[in-house]
Amino acid sequence: MNLTAFHRIIRSNSYRLTAAAIWIFLVYKFLIENFTPLGMIIVVGAAGLLILGEHVLRPGHSEVQSAEQVLRAIGNGRPTFLNIYSNH
Repeated sequence: MNLTAFHRIIRSNSYRLTAAAIWIFLVYKFLIENFTPLGMIIVVGAAGLLILGEHVLRPGHSEVQSAEQVLRAIGNGRPTFLNIYSNH
């Protein structure tokens, strides 16, 4: 595996990796170091919020499928916001 392929894997899974690191830290602090029922609620709640966050932040399908559609959107007389994003 070369550096470019490794970077692509990290970039495409950055939310999951960050969420896992946060969750592991919370498990260590609230369950392993000092177990309390409140710590269990915090860990389970954080897991739920991180999973919900991934679902909410996941990009949807693009409405624009071709360059011609982009050009028509730019030239239609209304303000147009272009956000160039790639899943790859």
